[in-house]
Amino acid sequence: MLCLPLVLGSGAIAEGQAQAAVVQPLLLRTHSHEQLFGVRAAAFRGDTLAVIANPEPAVFLFGPGGYVRSWGARGEGPAELTSPGDVFWIGSDLLVWDFELLKLVTYDANGELRATRRFPGNTAWRLASSRGDTIITLAPHTGTGQNPGGGVRVVRQAGSARHAIVTLPHAAETVTLRAPGAPSLTRPAPFSPTSKFTTHRSGGIVVWDGQSPHLEHLDRDGQFVTRFPLPMDRYPVTEAEREAWVDATMPSGDFAGRGDIFKPLRDVANDQVTYPDSHPLVYGLMGDPAGGVWIQRTPSTSGSVWTYVDQRGPQATLRFRPGRSLLAVSTSEMVARTQDEMDVELLEVYRRPRT
Repeated sequence: MLCLPLVLGSGAIAEGQAQAAVVQPLLLRTHSHEQLFGVRAAAFRGDTLAVIANPEPAVFLFGPGGYVRSWGARGEGPAELTSPGDVFWIGSDLLVWDFELLKLVTYDANGELRATRRFPGNTAWRLASSRGDTIITLAPHTGTGQNPGGGVRVVRQAGSARHAIVTLPHAAETVTLRAPGAPSLTRPAPFSPTSKFTTHRSGGIVVWDGQSPHLEHLDRDGQFVTRFPLPMDRYPVTEAEREAWVDATMPSGDFAGRGDIFKPLRDVANDQVTYPDSHPLVYGLMGDPAGGVWIQRTPSTSGSVWTYVDQRGPQATLRFRPGRSLLAVSTSEMVARTQDEMDVELLEVYRRPRT
């Protein structure tokens, strides 16, 4: 049985369920490279880690011993990328989704181009693998007569055919900030729940509707498979997290020579915004090769908390040090992005706890 050091206090608000011990994951190694910046996503294949970042280069491979190789120039050619957003492995091939060029580029493990598939239109803004080269596409949906409120569609792409799996509801809560001398600004309400989804190892998806006390596992046709109970304890919203929300929500800097026009909004934000006492049940979801799902329960400001759940309910809870963003999970490892005191981007690889 794996023993993880440093049991931490959760600071949770109990809601009828005992809080499992929260542990800090065991750091195994750190990866870095002088050209690594703008990291956006990562994917494991065995002990090989693929990372996508700002192009020039765009794709980095790391092994247990460190950096292996990198490739990918900025541009609009068949093998080039401008805004890589997702990465995943299918067999020994690496697929990279470019959300600006709306194309999926397939490389071999040496960086040689194997194929390019384009997705015309502007509806697809996230791709993920689901059994073979079937693709899960997340696309905004503005609504119809039957569904006037719209939502976010999750569809299965097999070749040129698309098959709807589920439509997730939009987040309804917003807050509008106003101050003399500044334009008004409408943003999602702070720390409000929103629907989420992730892929499942079986080829289906796991979704949260933003309200239910459980996740639903659906197959690739949208049929119900099972439920994963959510942990019902909640974590309090801290003062540091409120300040971080304002920093992330309010634009800053000079705008067309007019100066920092949003500064008055930042000055009054705390007077105009009502913050909840605790975080929502789910911030994000990440599928796990063991068949369960990791649930992000707090933002990374003060150290993000992640809980692994499956049909049995919550099985393990981890708290990462502040500033760590979890990117990918393998059968034995987890990788998170962070920055050092010089703002150099680093990848930290942790041991995955047994669940």
